[in-house]
Amino acid sequence: MTLEIRSTAPHDFYMSLDVDEYFEAEYEPMDIFRTGYARPLTLSDRNVLAVIDWNEDPEEPVFRVDFPGTSLSADEEDQAREAVARMLGTELDLEGFYERVDGDDILGPLIEEHYGFRRLSLANFYQDAIRSIIHTRISHGPTRKRMVQDVREAYGEAFEFRGTTYYSYPRPDVLQNIDPVDFRDYGVSKRKGEYITGMAKDIVDGRLDLRQMESVDPDEFYRRAQEIRGIGPSTAQSLMLRRNRSDAVFPSHKSKGKEKGIRRWILMSYGLDPHETSEEDWQALRDRWRGYEALVSQYFYYDWILSEKSEQ
Repeated sequence: MTLEIRSTAPHDFYMSLDVDEYFEAEYEPMDIFRTGYARPLTLSDRNVLAVIDWNEDPEEPVFRVDFPGTSLSADEEDQAREAVARMLGTELDLEGFYERVDGDDILGPLIEEHYGFRRLSLANFYQDAIRSIIHTRISHGPTRKRMVQDVREAYGEAFEFRGTTYYSYPRPDVLQNIDPVDFRDYGVSKRKGEYITGMAKDIVDGRLDLRQMESVDPDEFYRRAQEIRGIGPSTAQSLMLRRNRSDAVFPSHKSKGKEKGIRRWILMSYGLDPHETSEEDWQALRDRWRGYEALVSQYFYYDWILSEKSEQ
């Protein structure tokens, strides 16, 4: 079975392959040119493997999504489209963003150099949150990936495709019954296990609505995300940037007079002192690209990734 998903232009999917952080341990991003982008999707009643291929046209971007050996119902098609669209960021308004910041001395050159770049994400808030909780305070990239892979291998479903095994994220109805102590077998602390199983229970019981988390405005998202055990201000802000939306908020995170988090990074990119910048001056800067905050952060991040790679 095959679905066709069109993205808003411009969209250069291959640029996303430069960011290792977007991919799980079993992926070799450069192989995606040849094999396609294979991802297990969690649908309402089962997991399926989706294999995504891009038509290599940034101005008329179309993605072909195959489901090897699998047929989908009409409802499952809708679920799959929504998940893939979120993963690829097909609804991010790059055209509007580019028009807004075209004359910006800092962002203008970045959008010209990285034309068509979009972030990759996971299929829903729940999966992004699991990965973020496991990653918290683990600085070594390969270790973080291995821990997430071990959890997926233990509680998810395995799919074989072209010589590689891909593991789905565990379903909430599975994780809700896991003893948090068991996560220690995969290098994940009991406390993080409690956060993950607690979130899974909230989803199953209806206290956490994943669709609402995708649709609420950034301020409301930021508030709701922090009501989930294990998600603090920095993680909530990071999770906000992975939705299929161009807007976001970057609240101040001052500690002992020092600005922290993404706001600090953006201010420094503009040559401003993040610790001395007033809220009024911050809002004046934000007015340059209000409504496109998520894209601002993603483009600064991508530029930093390429700079780091060029120095290796």
